Formats: sequence, C-alpha cells, structure tokens
Amino acid sequence: MTERAYFELRNGILNGEIGPGAYLLEERLAARLGMSRTPIRTALKMLLTEGFLIQGEDRRLRVAGISLKELEETFAARRAVEGAIADLACRAGGSAELARLEHFVYDEELAHREHNRLLILHSDRNFHAQLARMAGNAFLADFQERLGGVVSRFLALSSTLNEEIILALEEHRAIVAALAGRDPKEARSAMLRHLDNIEDRIRRRVGGPVLDEDEGEETGTCRSIGTDF
Repeated sequence: MTERAYFELRNGILNGEIGPGAYLLEERLAARLGMSRTPIRTALKMLLTEGFLIQGEDRRLRVAGISLKELEETFAARRAVEGAIADLACRAGGSAELARLEHFVYDEELAHREHNRLLILHSDRNFHAQLARMAGNAFLADFQERLGGVVSRFLALSSTLNEEIILALEEHRAIVAALAGRDPKEARSAMLRHLDNIEDRIRRRVGGPVLDEDEGEETGTCRSIGTDF
C-alpha cells in the first residue's frame, strides 16, 4: 500500500496532475486512493525527503516549486559530473553500448510523439544513466543517478516537457554523434551545451523571485497554486 501510494503521488506530480503549491491532505488522499492514512503518511514522508514536497510552518505538506539557488547548484554539479562521464564514455564505451544509447533516444522521441510525460522522463534518465554505465566509474554513476532524480522533478514542475523535448533530442543526438566519432573533447562539449540549454529552458519557465507565503520574503521559487489533494 505504501509503495502504491508513493508511486501514485510521485507520478501525479511528475505527470503534471498535481501542480506546485497543491496541498496534500492525508484524509482526502486516503479516500481518493482507497486505503488507510498510514501508508499515505509514510509515502508523504518519502516524497518530503526526496524534495517533491515542502512543509510549511502550519506543518501542512504541499508540492514544492523550484528554487533558483537549487537549480544553479544542481546544474553546476551536473556539469562537473556529466562532463567527465561523457569524456570517459567516449573512450570506454563499445558499439553495443552505443546502440543501446541510441535506443533510448528513440524511446524519448516516441514518448514525445505520444505526449507521454512519464515516458519522456524515464527515457531521459535512461539515456544519461546509460552514458554513466559506459563511463565505467561507479562513483560518477551514483552521483549521476542522484542528480537525475532532482532534474526530473525540475523538468516536470517547470513544464519543460513539451516542445522543448525536440531541442533536447537534438542535443542527445549530438552527444551520440560525438561518441560514435570517438571524439572525447566534442563529447564533453556536447554534454555541457546540453546541460547549459536545459538549465536555461527551466530558468525561462521559472522566471524571477516570488513571495513565499510562509516566510514573507522573496525566495526565488517558482510556485503556482494547484488544486488541493
């Protein structure tokens, strides 16, 4: 029950059904999902720990927005980790691994044509995780996985999963082309351009600082009030 509640709520956020600012109320969610409040409470704690939710001074949980500071720090870390991954993957990856990478680009293209946000996010994470496997460095792969979860949340909450995906697909293809050409310098450069562009697209959606209700000051967080659940 806890697992079901967790994935129902997480997918609802990633799919855009539960928007930033929406309050998640245990009693209402229990009735909606047809279960007791105990698994709901555990699932909400998990989502809070992962950054999908924030807790106000009134202790109520709501879907988080995107902090500009968190966005900057995440992509600074991503550039350091995934730039190195692209370089190493170009040197160490074999033809079979490269074919699998191309397959994930195809999956992402199919998901875009079907307007399937969850599959888009899944395919994007698979693409970057495959690059990390090709690099052959377990520590970098672990860092990439952790960052990938945060970025999926950013992409979903900023609604950059529509026509922006066409641009992301072109950038993924450029990375694949650099790997196919065995050009580590270009692979790193293509990855860094991709990450710069993603951050820029999210930033344009986020916009400037807004007033946070709990703190009463500008926080630089993108929030829209959604329907309470």
